[in-house]
Amino acid sequence: MATQAHPTKAKPRTFFSLFWRRLRRHKMAMAGLIVIVLLILMAIFAPWIAPYDPTAQPHGGGRGPVLLQPPIPGAPPGHG
Repeated sequence: MATQAHPTKAKPRTFFSLFWRRLRRHKMAMAGLIVIVLLILMAIFAPWIAPYDPTAQPHGGGRGPVLLQPPIPGAPPGHG
């Protein structure tokens, strides 16, 4: 008695499964996806990555008046 091959039911492919299959085959697309995911994660965790106020003025501890002085006349650029 010969055995008959039973046809297996193939799952219908969804749009997302086809998209994901094509995306995984392209290395540059996966690299771009990783960069986008990393940027999203950095935006989500930004308060913990850099917990400082981005609009605060530098005051330098006790050196604030020294840091915010105009340059000394006659000093070379960058040394004032």
